[in-house]
Amino acid sequence: MDPDVFLSLLGEAKRLLESADTGELELLHQWPRDPEPALQSPQNLPVLAWLDSILADTPDTAWAFVDNLVAHSNELYWGQTYQTDDFGAAFLQRYGWCKFAGPGSPLADSALACGVLLLGPETEYPSHSHAAEEIYLPLSGQAEFYREDNGWKAKAPLIPVHNPPWIRHAIKTGDTPLLVLYLWSGDGLDRKSTIG
Repeated sequence: MDPDVFLSLLGEAKRLLESADTGELELLHQWPRDPEPALQSPQNLPVLAWLDSILADTPDTAWAFVDNLVAHSNELYWGQTYQTDDFGAAFLQRYGWCKFAGPGSPLADSALACGVLLLGPETEYPSHSHAAEEIYLPLSGQAEFYREDNGWKAKAPLIPVHNPPWIRHAIKTGDTPLLVLYLWSGDGLDRKSTIG
């Protein structure tokens, strides 16, 4: 991928997070300054089959970022944290992420982790927790978000979801795929979530 394209995606991601109606912007104080990405070899996943359809459900303010992501998706590294034994083979066909900053990413020295999560339609990302503090910013699609102290809540695009450290949370999509921008900060940026 052209480094300028990557830096454009990174800049748009920060703009979207800054413009979100959230009180958690202190996480952005650790945003990489003067980033110099070490770009990775591309890797694609089955979930990318739904990527083209998300533009139709993307709000205008997120459209430039999502359009850029879709246009260059085959040049990015898409990964998965889980195995078949964790959530099953069907889940892995409908799940993937692309990390821009954080351990194991083009900006590996960052004190935070930022990227996108893509889930196919009719998919449940089961309950899990982690040491990092997390913000999800839905960009396209409709979904319900679970938090153990708050139950299931439907969230429209650009309505942020905050998950404090070690709180159990989950996601359930409906009949459309879901694209979420995520931001992690704190401990455990390179550790697998605890399931259940």
